[in-house]
Amino acid sequence: MRADTPDLKSAPKAVLIGSGATDHFVGVDQHLASSGLDVVRTVSATLPANTRVVAVSDAEGPLTRRVIRLAGEAKIPVGLLMDGVVEWRNTFCNPRTMADPLFLRPAPASRVLCATEADAILLRAMGNDAVATGLPRLDAISPAPLPEAPKLLVATARTPAFDDAERRRLVRDLGRIKSATDHLGVEVIWRLSARLHLELGVDADTAPLAESLANASAVVTTPSTLALEARLAGRVTALLDPHAAPAWVRADALWRPVPEASKSQIAELANAETSLDADEPMTTFSGAGGLWRLVRTLVDDPESLRVQARVERRAPQSAPERVAREIARCAKEAPSVARPLPSVSRPCIAVPKAFDRRRVVHLFATDGRPLGGVPVWCNRMAAAFNDHPELGYDVRTLAVSTSRWWRSEGDSSLSACLIDPHNSPTAAIRTVVESLERLEPELVIANYADVCHAASAAMRANGVRVIGAMNTFDDAAKDLLRSYNTWDGAVGVSNACERWLETQSAGRPIANIPYGVPLAPAPRRVSDEGPLRLAYVGRMVELQKRISDLHLVLDGLDARGIDAELHLVGDGTDLDRFLATERRRERETTRLVVHGPRSAPWVERFWSTIDVAILVSDAEGMSISMLEAMGQGVVPAVTRVASGANEAVIDGINGVLAPVGSPDEMASRLADLADDRARVGTMSREAWARATEIASIDDAAVAWTRLFDRVLNTGMIRTPTDHACVVTEPHRWKGAASSQPSADIEWCKKTLARSGYTSIAIDQPGDDDDAVVVTTRPTPEVMDQIDAWRADGLGVALAPGLIEPEWVRLARGIRRAHHNGASSIAVYGCGDHTRRAAKAFEWARERGVPVVGLIDDAPRSGTMLGHEVATPLDAAERWNIDAVVLSSDAWEGKLWAGAAPLREKGIQTIALYNEHEAAARVSTESRVA
Repeated sequence: MRADTPDLKSAPKAVLIGSGATDHFVGVDQHLASSGLDVVRTVSATLPANTRVVAVSDAEGPLTRRVIRLAGEAKIPVGLLMDGVVEWRNTFCNPRTMADPLFLRPAPASRVLCATEADAILLRAMGNDAVATGLPRLDAISPAPLPEAPKLLVATARTPAFDDAERRRLVRDLGRIKSATDHLGVEVIWRLSARLHLELGVDADTAPLAESLANASAVVTTPSTLALEARLAGRVTALLDPHAAPAWVRADALWRPVPEASKSQIAELANAETSLDADEPMTTFSGAGGLWRLVRTLVDDPESLRVQARVERRAPQSAPERVAREIARCAKEAPSVARPLPSVSRPCIAVPKAFDRRRVVHLFATDGRPLGGVPVWCNRMAAAFNDHPELGYDVRTLAVSTSRWWRSEGDSSLSACLIDPHNSPTAAIRTVVESLERLEPELVIANYADVCHAASAAMRANGVRVIGAMNTFDDAAKDLLRSYNTWDGAVGVSNACERWLETQSAGRPIANIPYGVPLAPAPRRVSDEGPLRLAYVGRMVELQKRISDLHLVLDGLDARGIDAELHLVGDGTDLDRFLATERRRERETTRLVVHGPRSAPWVERFWSTIDVAILVSDAEGMSISMLEAMGQGVVPAVTRVASGANEAVIDGINGVLAPVGSPDEMASRLADLADDRARVGTMSREAWARATEIASIDDAAVAWTRLFDRVLNTGMIRTPTDHACVVTEPHRWKGAASSQPSADIEWCKKTLARSGYTSIAIDQPGDDDDAVVVTTRPTPEVMDQIDAWRADGLGVALAPGLIEPEWVRLARGIRRAHHNGASSIAVYGCGDHTRRAAKAFEWARERGVPVVGLIDDAPRSGTMLGHEVATPLDAAERWNIDAVVLSSDAWEGKLWAGAAPLREKGIQTIALYNEHEAAARVSTESRVA
């Protein structure tokens, strides 16, 4: 990847790239414009022509690191605007930044712009050209009047702890603050991150920060940018620093529950520490007694602690103006020679094999968000084989992560490799393959994600056997196992999964192996008194898990006067939205208890306190949490999905089955159980008995051993395949721009050759060629040619990116609808997929293809991307559409269901990704009709 060729006729440009949802450069644009620079805001890993300077708000994210490397290659200066204060632990103890041991020493930038002069002193001590500019996003903060009554704001940093031990220590010390403030009768605003409020048992403050600061008379925070924000708001601020680390963040006071680390531990930075201490001393309180004195002082006489810090002596210029001035200065100066910036991607470390056992590696992908049950199952399976070496297999797990935050948390059987989602899928597959080669498996189990299946296919070309795992009975799982159908065997976790796999197996070994879970020696004892205790344990997401239906279950129980409480255990992207909706509900007899994410051992202990485990999903394979609950004697109340539930649950005997999308019926069934505790006890014993029959960990290990033996003892059929050079899930790849296109192209050629192809062409195959590496930029026409080549039996690698761009996929769907006779086409979906595929609308307009508007179930505005937006039925009436194209990958199934009223009107529906399943659904709908 390189910068575009400079166009000297265009205006010089300043490219600003922020991180996350916060605008770190707010107000900077207009000041840069007055310097003669056109401002380009981008989330793309490319640089426009005539870029003179790049400014980024972090140097750790995959996108910003890629752009920094690109700028260095083009000799373009880089300005790094620190997105917060400089803090010792975050800089030198954070596992995210410690992947680069030279983090900030110096930073990979020509100039570092930071919040305070204290930060500039530290950064200059690390070898940086650092200037204190202030942070534009904080520029509007000004002192606010104090409230009439004393009130403390207690807060934590965005990432308050880096491991479980630190988290326990922090919760302990926050608990001490709670005890002190409760005893003294001091009101507290708790603004805690990472769900700490759930462990502390306090209500979380969700107001805007400015409002929270205005309502507080003083602030206690762990080292974070909030210390700066609080002081700018005129609030006396104390730091809670529960870890033995130097206090670089400045405040008015400091409470240390533990002694400070010796400065000899950071000898190379001792001078910077000394200068800070002399510049701005803080009143230090130590131990439990010091906490009480601190709280009393913050309540009774906070001004006695106030230090007039440099941060409070504002410069005459605004922070946006100062930042713009320094960025403009960078644009006029020759870029400094920055140290080479390591790639974000890295393979796992090698782990020696057991000499007397064959190695099996489970492979799964994670983006750092809360994990589902599959990783837990992988770890349990590895532990079972370690406990039973006589089975003959050494089982490990390899996590493929796109997040530097993801860690293995000390599991000795788990390895992790890191891939860059902004790099090409080719580079990611190379990293995963290198990791697998370091682990030296004889057999790989590919769990969900295209990168896992493609890497497994590459390993198969080297003689490693592959088992495809079907963990969920849904379109996405089917599409993966169908798209990468060169596996040597497959496993499903339910009868439904097994039956579908048999349609794809062509005689290869197939097995149905339910998850093994811990089993209690006897079912739990059911209490006759107290509320009916329900629990949902799992990912807090709407897609598949339908967690919003849990509101309606509680509403239904409350309407029936049932004394019940629902416990939520887990985390997920939709939890905050769920809790915000829950706060608006008023009930009399039912309650919600939120525990947040918990460890597997904690959950195992927790089940013994629960009467009913509830699931309201629209799809499962064989729910691990359901089996875990049944293994402890908890009654399952689950939706009647196509896979798993019917095999484990006999309705009315050992659990409850209710239709998907019928939360009131679920509530009615649960109300019956609440009124008949003896029946709950009977069902509890039956549930436990059923789990012991089908979900023993040791039995699962034996069943897996039989499958491993069958796969390894069956002759490997080696036919040429391009599966190692194909990815099918575009939502996993953020632009897929290659940093080493020539290396990626060469890798594709070698991989196709290892996969059995004998004559590989570039771009245009000849009569004797059996494979082709396509280096042409993908368009609908190019993809048509690729489809034709594959239909003729040629192997194809679309290098260097491997992937059909989303705009091309959408354009081809629109064209297909037009070729089918549609004269009024709407695109259904107004999410990220449609935004990323926006070029398809321009393509259609240039060719006169009639796209009349966009469809969304709940339009947020009347227009998007130059098109009107309407609901499905409004679109049918307003635009008289005769075709709709679904623009989503992750949510395609939902959109298909949402388009059902349109199909009833005879409007054709085009699915872009799971076309086979869409065709099957059309057939089913026709039969029903």
